[in-house]
Amino acid sequence: MRRGLVATVTTIVALVTAVVGPAAAATAATAPAAVAPITPVAAAISTSPAPTSAVPAGPVAAAVASDWAAGNIISDSVFFDPGTMTVAQVQAFLDDRGAACRPNADGLPCLKDIQVPTVAKAADGLCRGYAGGTQQTAAQIIVGVGLSCDVNPRVLIVLLEKEQSLVTRRTPSAYAYERATGFGCPDTAPCNEEYFGLFNQLYLAARQYQNYAANPDRYPRYRPQRTVDVLYHPKQDPPGTFVCGSSPVFIHNQATAGLYTYTPYQPNAAALANLYGTGDACSSYGNRNFWRLFTDWFGSTQAGSFLVRTATSGQVYLVVGSVKHPVNSLAVLSAYAPLGPVGTVSQVYLDRRTTGPALGRFVLASSGTVLFVDQGEKHTFSSCTLVAHYGGSCGALVSLSDVQLAAMPDDGVMRPTLQSPDGALFTVRDAVKHEAADQESLTRAGLSTDVVRLSRDAVAGLPYGDPIIRPGLVLTDRTTGATSLSHSAGLNPVPAALLEGTVLGKLPVRPLDAAGLSRLSGGAPLTPFVRRSTDDATMLLRGSSITRVVDPAAAPPAPPVVGSETLAGFTETGTPATPLFVEPVGSTVRYLVEGGVRRPVRDDAELRFLAGTSEPVVLRVTGPVAGLMPVGRFAALTQFDDVWLTQPFAEDIVWLAASGVTSGYADGTFRPTDPVSRQAMAAFLHRMAGRPAVDLPATPTYVDVLPGSQFYGEVEWLTAAGIATGTSAPDGTVRFAPTAFVSRRAMAAFLYRAAGSPAFTPPAAPTFADVPATAPFAREVEWLASVGVTTGQSVNGRLMYNPADPVSRQAMAAFLHRFDGL
Repeated sequence: MRRGLVATVTTIVALVTAVVGPAAAATAATAPAAVAPITPVAAAISTSPAPTSAVPAGPVAAAVASDWAAGNIISDSVFFDPGTMTVAQVQAFLDDRGAACRPNADGLPCLKDIQVPTVAKAADGLCRGYAGGTQQTAAQIIVGVGLSCDVNPRVLIVLLEKEQSLVTRRTPSAYAYERATGFGCPDTAPCNEEYFGLFNQLYLAARQYQNYAANPDRYPRYRPQRTVDVLYHPKQDPPGTFVCGSSPVFIHNQATAGLYTYTPYQPNAAALANLYGTGDACSSYGNRNFWRLFTDWFGSTQAGSFLVRTATSGQVYLVVGSVKHPVNSLAVLSAYAPLGPVGTVSQVYLDRRTTGPALGRFVLASSGTVLFVDQGEKHTFSSCTLVAHYGGSCGALVSLSDVQLAAMPDDGVMRPTLQSPDGALFTVRDAVKHEAADQESLTRAGLSTDVVRLSRDAVAGLPYGDPIIRPGLVLTDRTTGATSLSHSAGLNPVPAALLEGTVLGKLPVRPLDAAGLSRLSGGAPLTPFVRRSTDDATMLLRGSSITRVVDPAAAPPAPPVVGSETLAGFTETGTPATPLFVEPVGSTVRYLVEGGVRRPVRDDAELRFLAGTSEPVVLRVTGPVAGLMPVGRFAALTQFDDVWLTQPFAEDIVWLAASGVTSGYADGTFRPTDPVSRQAMAAFLHRMAGRPAVDLPATPTYVDVLPGSQFYGEVEWLTAAGIATGTSAPDGTVRFAPTAFVSRRAMAAFLYRAAGSPAFTPPAAPTFADVPATAPFAREVEWLASVGVTTGQSVNGRLMYNPADPVSRQAMAAFLHRFDGL
């Protein structure tokens, strides 16, 4: 059944003169004006304002012709929402719109005032039935019919106005009430009187819209998600030839399909150009006026056809027939974007639908095919095994209608390998995702490189497994930017400087997610020194070349091992002699490399000294590579800041420290030219003797070395060992003179006694010109010379010992070093 053309065309004049709608902001509805806070899902997606409870006041046109959409006149969730108005609100609306109406000459009341008997209707699968009543107002009938047949009472109000101007008529007529909604009034025949009457017209029209939805095969011309030619006007000349023509219209939803089935014409350009007036001879107005009236009186005709929420709750649902499925995440909501936007509906609309399982990405088509929804597109699964790999199950899936599925384009079949918009590759297995570095990594792993393109959100819920990588890649952490080198022997962090300063920087770079990379157990960070896995050789990465390092002291301990394929891009050069010297490109400073640390060399003489050759080899390395080697102390500097290897007695001082005889001063110096005090001499000899235990006397041997004095124990040991005897004072006391300097001849006596005063016959002629046989400690000095502990000094052709001079700390180191070798 549908509304006939005669009534549609003839009522246009009355509609134009009597109807000027208010703005949508003043619409009547059930929801309170103050909207409760909503959840992030609703806040982020909802574009439909919550309706207000105010009654419209004042004629303000809201419809704009450019907003007309022939294929989406009104959304399903608006059209089929029965809970938008209460009886009191409908009555207030009718009172406001019909304020100028007066009963006709026969006393027939206006719509706002009329009361008519209604009959009981049994539930029949289309409507829930109707209890009936002796006398019911139009408001009671409109709300009751809407609740019974799940049709928006606003739709019924607009239908009454569109067909017979009953809402705004100034004078009612029996004719208008008999044909109130145009039900049973075909275009080509008179109206069927069986369906006359206000109640009949409202109930049967509402039921008919449900009939269209429930029986699409009986009404095949206008069906959702199809493109059909819709006529502009029924005029035919000759019969069978529609002279006003048509245009293709894609029908988006059931509500629009129902409107076209009920009134099968669309407005032409002339009807739209004069939205509140008449067009031309080829204009029809039924669906135009329905849309315009609804917009003017109640606001937008658009709300989500399938995705809905109430004004007071942020919970979004996908409605599939009589079932509503909670949508619990923005990611899922975004995946189903073609089914939106989210519309605001009444609580009644939701309450009349059973709650099904939450909507996810795995859904079932009417054919039984399992689909995956992502980025507004659907993908087909070939097996339940693949569904399980993606973390789903073929059981208990949400079933979508054919119309809903048709709204989402097909994007091929699901595959075990997917690629996200940012280029990331994943393969899924057993509900775990493994990121692949690239397609070659997949190929080497024996995995398919055929991909399905999905968003990252599509597999966000799957945990990360081990990444799939091949050797010879630089892997970057997408989160931190940290880089690692993959090779046949493992995975090692690689500094950016090493990529910048060597041909490693030419290796392919592949980004990976941090969560996947963290599953790999990497080795030590790469340094300029690496160990080649094939021959265990230690190699120095210099830039574009590598050099085998034979100096065991040059590289740091346990350099990281890399696969030989990683080094294939380098040119291997000859092996340098030990020790290893390097010079950064662009610098004139040479460095001795020890333990991976570069120690500056001051000049050529020092370089030759350290190399032990007149022609030392220095390797050139790039600046970034050199920068990865920490800079240590000068190469020729000993552990003491004032002792260089190139200065006299440096070897003896190093030995002295290495033997534990001295540790130098707290400031890191040795002070080689400082004289040695007697108490320091006692400490040196005690330490050389192995720090033997000391039996301290009850009474100190010396009055100037008392308990608590520095080196008290060492001085007592020196005395007990017979190495020192001290000096008797005139007062009968014995003194050691601990802070006095040790003379060179006293040094000879100390060492001679420390050696056990061996039998010795001095030479007939004195060895030193300044130590005659009668000189103090001449015998001890001669013994010292005979065993090679001292050699004296040649002055003007004469060999001198300088016996009275104080012993310097560096000379003491030489004496003790030579003495230790006896």
